[in-house]
Amino acid sequence: MSADAGSAKGHHLTPAQTWVILGVLVVLTGLEVVVAMSHGSRGLVTGVLLVLVIAQAAYFALVAMGLGSETRTMKQLVAVPLLIAAVYALVLVADAVWRAAGWVST
Repeated sequence: MSADAGSAKGHHLTPAQTWVILGVLVVLTGLEVVVAMSHGSRGLVTGVLLVLVIAQAAYFALVAMGLGSETRTMKQLVAVPLLIAAVYALVLVADAVWRAAGWVST
C-alpha cells in the first residue's frame, strides 16, 4: 500500500495554482536579475536583492509548500531553524567583509 493511498490529507495544488506560483517566482527572479545588473550603489543593490530573496523564499514557503494554512506550531517549527540559518549567514558575511576590509587580521 502506498503512502498516499486512501484519505491522506496533504497540500495539493491545482494546475492553475502551480502556474500562478511559477509566474510569481519567474517575475521575482527577473527582478533579481535586473537589480543585480543595475548600476546602483553596492549597498542599495545588496539590500534590494536581500529583500527580493526573502520575499521569494517566503512566498514559496507559504504558498507552494502550504505553510500558510498550517498551525502556528508548525510555522514556528519551520521558521526557527531558518532564522538561525539566516543569522549564521549574516555572521559569515560580516566576517568576510571585515577580513576583506582589513579590520580583522587573518
